[in-house]
Amino acid sequence: MRPASMALALGCACGPFCSSARPDAAPADIVVDMPALGVSVPRCMPLPGGTNGVFTFTPTSEDGWPVIAQECTIGPWSAEGARAAFVLPAVLTGHEVSLSPGSLGDRAPDEFRLEEADNTYLRLFDGDAAVLTYNFAKLLAPRVPEQYRRSSYVHPLYGLDGEVVSDDFPADHYHHRGLYWAWPFVEIAGKTCDLWMCSGIEPRFDRWLGREVGPVCAIFGADNGWYVGDREVVDETVWYRVWQADEQGRAIDVDITWEALGNPVTLTGATGKGYGGFCLRFAPRENTAITTSAGRATEDGLDVPADWADLSAHLQGARGISGAAIFVHPGNPGFPNGWLLRHYGFLGCDWPGLKPGIIEPGKPVHVRYRVYIHRGDADGGKVAEAYRAFRTVADE
Repeated sequence: MRPASMALALGCACGPFCSSARPDAAPADIVVDMPALGVSVPRCMPLPGGTNGVFTFTPTSEDGWPVIAQECTIGPWSAEGARAAFVLPAVLTGHEVSLSPGSLGDRAPDEFRLEEADNTYLRLFDGDAAVLTYNFAKLLAPRVPEQYRRSSYVHPLYGLDGEVVSDDFPADHYHHRGLYWAWPFVEIAGKTCDLWMCSGIEPRFDRWLGREVGPVCAIFGADNGWYVGDREVVDETVWYRVWQADEQGRAIDVDITWEALGNPVTLTGATGKGYGGFCLRFAPRENTAITTSAGRATEDGLDVPADWADLSAHLQGARGISGAAIFVHPGNPGFPNGWLLRHYGFLGCDWPGLKPGIIEPGKPVHVRYRVYIHRGDADGGKVAEAYRAFRTVADE
């Protein structure tokens, strides 16, 4: 159900964007002050007054910019109460901006919508444009061995022009599955299983934690479990927050918490290589380029330390170059992590790597990532700037 609406406004209070304040739009008691970043910045923060609906932000001066805000009430980002989500335009970063009453008038923004189907998947649309599909049933592609049946991952993941960014059950690596996380060594009570190759342990969907949509973002959460046979050994909660896109890109936040049940669970990366963790397998493409926070990667990489990694290419069906980057939250364990970089179409952020990481009962492990979908290559998509924006407001 769409919530009730009320109006606030966002406008520039100083600098070249502010010529004369409207007398009927007195600033509210909050100021948003951001460094100049060159990209738009998704924000989720408390707002003054009653925050009980989808807000309309309009400028406090004739030369301002309209920005829409949406109340968010679920997920880890709203743990301390309702917050307002909005995307601050790049042109307003570097300037102090304030809030005041306003309205968009008759301009109705597109809204996100979620569609669940066949008790199998949850699809997210931004207006009429497909954004991603979360597969919560156990899936298997034709002519693929039963071992590789799996669930609880994102595929397809779409680019801004409708191109499919991710791949599933690729012939060279049946175990690769869109946007997912897995490890080759998972040890529980002396028994070692392989979540990477779907052997002896599997993630299963248990229940939905909540869903919320509006014009600015869509949020949904799932309670999953890692199962060995019929025994749940790890409780997993995962939340997705998908932001509205601008001409440059779209941010998708992924917040994951793992807690062992009964016995400690030890995760270790591949022997001698360290891979295992948060991964994205890319769809078929041409002219692949991989870039990290350390620069352009001309060759494949193993355990390469970086804050972020990006793969850009001419994806099938795309009009030009586009790509996706994985941003790592600086509070994640082991930050900055190593990376598995493969030009055949794979980015993997490795944690814990070659040294074991332990998930203990009563001591949850919490990790946060952002997937940034963009037009152009890493430079044209302003990936480095988008990561700086993510770090600036990382805890919102």
